Amino acid sequence: DPDKLVRMCQLVVVPRVGLSLSDLKSLEAHVPGAIDRVIKLDVPVIDISSSKIRQYVAQGFSIRYLVPDDVERYISEQKLYCQGKAQGAEAGS
Repeated sequence: DPDKLVRMCQLVVVPRVGLSLSDLKSLEAHVPGAIDRVIKLDVPVIDISSSKIRQYVAQGFSIRYLVPDDVERYISEQKLYCQGKAQGAEAGS
């Protein structure tokens, strides 16, 4: 329930490639009052997506510096996104 989520949380948004913070108008159109619960961070856009992270891991590339150390460690320990391989996120480092 988007309305409930917006009432319960303070939303933090950052720009993404292909989107700008001005796109928040569509959120306001769907959930009136939501814009008042949004903190807009003006930070440099980093062109990395979760699907790209999964792809890097599956191909054995390092994700160091792309995700926090704890996230990298968890992905490696759990062997996430390895497509059946016995490699972790550190492979290719």
